Amino acid sequence: MKLPWKRWVDLAAKEELCIISWVDGVMPPGPDFDIKKLGAGELRSLAGSYVDAILTGSDDYEAFSVIRWTAGKSVYCHMITYS
Repeated sequence: MKLPWKRWVDLAAKEELCIISWVDGVMPPGPDFDIKKLGAGELRSLAGSYVDAILTGSDDYEAFSVIRWTAGKSVYCHMITYS
């Protein structure tokens, strides 16, 4: 799933979305966020558990989630798409 990082704040308000379990110390998505400028440690913090699971053939990993805050409706994002 691709996320519009630069427009995250506008999209989140419009679609009633929020991020759960974002990594402490990593700038959250917003107008100044540029995923291409994250360091190796920050990328590892965000996606390392998922990458390790893929490499080992496991389906057990920790990742942030994007959910709707509207009661009864939710959408989960367990993968970061880099492009």
